[in-house]
Amino acid sequence: MNLFRPSENILEKICEDEVVSLYETYTRDDEHTDEIKIRLFAIGLYYKTCEFYSLFNDESKLDGPKTISIAGEAMKNCYHHGPKDKEILFGLFFGDKGVCYGFSDGGNYFKDKEIKYLWENKIEITEFDQNTPNNFRCGVNRFIFPDSDIIEVDIEKGILYLAQFKKSIISD
Repeated sequence: MNLFRPSENILEKICEDEVVSLYETYTRDDEHTDEIKIRLFAIGLYYKTCEFYSLFNDESKLDGPKTISIAGEAMKNCYHHGPKDKEILFGLFFGDKGVCYGFSDGGNYFKDKEIKYLWENKIEITEFDQNTPNNFRCGVNRFIFPDSDIIEVDIEKGILYLAQFKKSIISD
């Protein structure tokens, strides 16, 4: 899975020594099961991050909503917008200065140069906005863009990388 690793730019910014990498694969089932998987993914990610940074024996606190919101939203988008016949690949990269999440839904969305430009420059995404009674807006603009310190899109592999610096997600 080395081909799934983030760029040297991200790795240099999230770790001084070595990065700890975890990889997971998710299959799509029915809509109900997928929603449960997304929630369990987000909650599990929170605890993995706490465990990595040893926050249970420390005065520091992980900003759970900030951590869960970007990764949970990205995973939700993989399930809802990616090809239904492809697995979702997730990579988690921990460093002493931050964390990076990598997502590949097997589709072509993140293989587009224009999409890369929009995401990496955090330009408002409107194509998925819906006019509903809840005035639902694209979660990318509400969660992913504001809470990501670095966004990179690998258009050759179709992978979205979202990085958060430790100082952004952990408070003393």
